[in-house]
Amino acid sequence: MTIKISEHSIQKSFVEWFKRQFPKDHLCIVAIPNARKCSYRMANYLKTEGLLPGASDILITLPGRSRMLWIEFKSEKGKLQPTQEAFLAKMKSVGCDFAVCRSLEEAIAAVKAYLQPG
Repeated sequence: MTIKISEHSIQKSFVEWFKRQFPKDHLCIVAIPNARKCSYRMANYLKTEGLLPGASDILITLPGRSRMLWIEFKSEKGKLQPTQEAFLAKMKSVGCDFAVCRSLEEAIAAVKAYLQPG
């Protein structure tokens, strides 16, 4: 029997790990709640406030750097939606780092790579 791990579970574990690793706010982590189910009216309302379909799940910034790391969490068989692919392409074109992570270990590796000088 295969245990399916949800995107939510992976992201939750990652945020818990991140907060233990970086408790002093020298790094910033922000969740982007795009997956939220809501009415058409509320979705429209949120779009007027800047909600962007396809934006990745997590944004990490390091003070003093213009570069940011976007992380999109996917389950083992999860696929990027066209809006997510377009968002990631745009972020890459403006110099942001990004990762599509299917496990806690992949997300941790993405943060470690982001933190390398350069």
